[in-house]
Amino acid sequence: RDNQLTLYTQVVHENAGNERVKHCEILLRIEDAQGQISAPRELLAAAERFQIMPDLDRWATKASLDAVRFAHPGLRDMETIFINLSGQSLNDDKFLEYLISELEDESLPSEKLCFEISHAIFISSIDRASYFVANLKEYGCQIALNDFGFAMHAFELLKRLQIDYL
Repeated sequence: RDNQLTLYTQVVHENAGNERVKHCEILLRIEDAQGQISAPRELLAAAERFQIMPDLDRWATKASLDAVRFAHPGLRDMETIFINLSGQSLNDDKFLEYLISELEDESLPSEKLCFEISHAIFISSIDRASYFVANLKEYGCQIALNDFGFAMHAFELLKRLQIDYL
């Protein structure tokens, strides 16, 4: 096996001290020929540079949604499952069409899904982000704003978009 993509889950704990784990984030990792697992920094940087992040997001999203759909033991009891999306995917009509086609599968509990998008991406294309969010909300999905800033425009963004998590 040489540089295989894989998904890992990371538990997300609530601040309120609730001991029960209810949330997790699905993270993309890469396994090298020696079996070492690492974050795919170079892969992500190259995918962004060559404008192929929607392809990578499609792979990670498909694998994540299949794991949710088929009740993977690590996800079965989770109330919220966070899935990261890139800015390139947010701005790609074909990616949104693909995601909607997946969400139309009635066996997929879309109310458990929370798509995580960077605050910087929202700011850079707020109209597109609003459109993307509105489409996902129609299927019961939640939205998380990642790397939230505290500038005045950030609070305006919260008023304009339907954000569920920061």
